[in-house]
Amino acid sequence: NWPGSPAVNGAQLKEWTLNMLYDWHLNDPVSDKEINRNNAIYNIQNNRNPFVDHPEFVALIWFFTNIGDEIGQEMKVSIFPNPAEDVINITTVYPYYNVHYTITDYTGRRLLKGRTENSKVTTVDISFLNHGYYLVTFFEDNGLINRTLKLIK
Repeated sequence: NWPGSPAVNGAQLKEWTLNMLYDWHLNDPVSDKEINRNNAIYNIQNNRNPFVDHPEFVALIWFFTNIGDEIGQEMKVSIFPNPAEDVINITTVYPYYNVHYTITDYTGRRLLKGRTENSKVTTVDISFLNHGYYLVTFFEDNGLINRTLKLIK
């Protein structure tokens, strides 16, 4: 019979534990090594770690439990040119100058991640992408998805 841990109350995480783990999550973003490992596991087992592909799920699962929870206004962001060849430009409107973005294919595989550069326009090299359809997802520092746009290459 296991007596438990100071970090839990029965089967539930205590608030301080949840806050500590969430702070760790925010300050230790998914690395290229974790993405590569997730892709390798997918090739063998045909399943993925959703928290590597979508770190924003952490906030949605642990901190937004009601339908009425406010997630924020839609981010004012755009991509051009679209369709694109070798580069895209991401435009943002204050206060969203510094936002994270990921580019994924339609299977959910993350191909690129980055952050806009505290300016109205950020240029991103996509020359390595094959022709096709992609999703560009923008999210805030707290990990919440704010907007997803389609990209054609």
